[in-house]
Amino acid sequence: PDNTSTIFCGRIVDLGENVGLCTSLNAAIPYIEDSTAPAAITSMWTFPSSPANNNNPVVGGVAQENTGITVYTNATCDGGPTWTGNASTFAAGAGQGIAVSVSDNTKTTFYALSTDDAGNRSACSPTGVEYVEDGLAPDAAANVAINPT
Repeated sequence: PDNTSTIFCGRIVDLGENVGLCTSLNAAIPYIEDSTAPAAITSMWTFPSSPANNNNPVVGGVAQENTGITVYTNATCDGGPTWTGNASTFAAGAGQGIAVSVSDNTKTTFYALSTDDAGNRSACSPTGVEYVEDGLAPDAAANVAINPT
């Protein structure tokens, strides 16, 4: 059945068809059936915060512990480009997260999903986080009047 634990044990049968006992010496093997996906990622952020002149920000968010994280640039969390990391780095906060890359002077929205050890994937994050890479200097001021005081 789904999401249950079972212990499998091998028994030794010799040529005389004598069956051995299932003991720890015969290496009982625990098996956990896990078909439950992790919860979707929430509360995503970037560091530095947007907008910034940084082509390699990090993306973080709130994710289920002990899962792998994949970051996408589309709301369906498929295709590429993708970046990967683990939940502890992703959720560390304080400038920590999964390093991504963006081109100069672009706006990119990042989405993410988590995958548990059994390979179950969460839904794509319901909302993404937008990052604006702004490497342009401001326009020079024109027609500036200075009023002496």
